[in-house]
Amino acid sequence: MKKKNKRVIPGFGISIGVTLTMVSVIVLIPLATLVIYTAQMSFPEIIATITRGRVLSSFYVSFITAFAASAINAVMGLILAWVLVRYEFPGKRILDGMIELPFALPTAVAGIPNTMASEQTLYGLTALVRFLEGKRRLYDFREEQSEKLRLLIKDVELKISGLAPDASVVELKEVYDAYLEIPVEERSYVSNYKDLSVLLVAADIPFEKEELQYNSGDAGVTVPTEYFSPSDIEALEGLPETLTTAYRSEVLRLWSKINNSVDFDGKQEYTIKLEKAKNEIDAIYAEIEALRKAIKEELYPFDSITLSKRKTVHELYDRYLALSEYDRAQLEASDIEGLVKSKTQADNLFAALVTGICVGAVAVSVAVWLFFNIRKRKKLKALNAMPESDE
Repeated sequence: MKKKNKRVIPGFGISIGVTLTMVSVIVLIPLATLVIYTAQMSFPEIIATITRGRVLSSFYVSFITAFAASAINAVMGLILAWVLVRYEFPGKRILDGMIELPFALPTAVAGIPNTMASEQTLYGLTALVRFLEGKRRLYDFREEQSEKLRLLIKDVELKISGLAPDASVVELKEVYDAYLEIPVEERSYVSNYKDLSVLLVAADIPFEKEELQYNSGDAGVTVPTEYFSPSDIEALEGLPETLTTAYRSEVLRLWSKINNSVDFDGKQEYTIKLEKAKNEIDAIYAEIEALRKAIKEELYPFDSITLSKRKTVHELYDRYLALSEYDRAQLEASDIEGLVKSKTQADNLFAALVTGICVGAVAVSVAVWLFFNIRKRKKLKALNAMPESDE
């Protein structure tokens, strides 16, 4: 009997299988997805992607950080290696063991905390670089500001910095007017606006308060940060009396903005109007969903509509016609086609029934007329056939 060889590493097969599976799930599949997605892009699209401002900032921070870490590790590693080889001192073995410890630990034990710390550091450095270069904040995903807008913001910041504590009312109003020239959605980039607001309050000059959002940490109170601008009011006034779901995004935008805006004259009235518009659009959405569900439940399959469902079909069709043309298009094409087909079939069945009844009624009427007419003729014929009596 052949002696079975013992494995040097027991359970090697299972271990390597689990390892390869984890490597495939964690490394190979994401890499394959990245390669497949990139392969679908054209060369100009790839170039446009890797040359975006945010991507270049990330590359810059990554390379600078990696270079700095490599330089520091080269110097410190050389010093430690020199000391450990050339000298004997208390605690040498402990220091040597600490240096070797990362090689003995699993990668995940040291890698995950290091990765998390590195990510936070890179985020912070990227945000700092973007701030120093005058670009948008890290999580502001809008297009970068134009050079004209950046210069306008920088000019306003310089004017605010140049204001003295005893600045005149005329100077303050000039600076505030320059600040108002910045679009509302970009005014948060004026870093020293608080200094201007303090001076305006001290000089008793009326102005629209645009406070920054914060959480107190105690009561969780959030201060309104939005400013419901005249353009927003104009957009609200421009909403039609009869709304459709086409205005949903605009209504939700205005509704969210006014609920987070500072107080202003007419805010309550506009809030009520937006609440009404939002509820109206929500009701239309609910009706569309209910109609879609009813068509599938009540009429499917569409080829087997009977006359008993004619009333249901017409009710659903009337609800369909009550929607606007835009809202009707939100239904699936198959549902609309099935509804129209069901109505046509039900109407044809009803028309066939009415036609049958009318034809039957006419046939019965003709039969009755013929019956009485023939009977009448027979009576007349019988009377004519009788002999006349002699007097």
